[in-house]
Amino acid sequence: MAALVPTNQPYRHVVGDLVMRFYNLSGNNGDTLTIPGVSQILQADPCPTTAINIGCTFSGSVITFVTTGPWAATMMVTMREG
Repeated sequence: MAALVPTNQPYRHVVGDLVMRFYNLSGNNGDTLTIPGVSQILQADPCPTTAINIGCTFSGSVITFVTTGPWAATMMVTMREG
C-alpha cells in the first residue's frame, strides 16, 4: 500500500461549513490518501479517467481505495476542515 500524493494543487469550494476539494490521483488497490487539517471526511467521489471501477472507504482524514488494479481519477472530497 502506497500513500498517494495528488498531482495538482486541489481546487477549493466552500459551502456553509463544508469544504470540497478536487484532486488528480493515480494509484493501486489499497493505496491511501491522507488529507492534512481535516476533522471529518463526509463524501469521497472518484471519477475514473481509466477504465476501472474505484471504491473507497474513509475514516477521519484518510481515504483507502479499493480497486482491481492500477487506476487514475479525479476525486472530489467533501469534508470539514479544522
